[in-house]
Amino acid sequence: MINRFKRWVIAKLFLFVGTLTASIPAVDMALGGFGLDELYGLCVAALVSLIVKIGVKTNET
Repeated sequence: MINRFKRWVIAKLFLFVGTLTASIPAVDMALGGFGLDELYGLCVAALVSLIVKIGVKTNET
């Protein structure tokens, strides 16, 4: 039960990352390029570190 839930959470995280990746260039173009590339990089770095932490925790248990 817990493993299925963890897989579901990780799948939702990847879906969220994919949606974010697809939507940020459109938002950047709509705003006229206010330098969202830096914000995008920070978001991706934070999400990757979160995914790595979740992966480490699931391997420990």
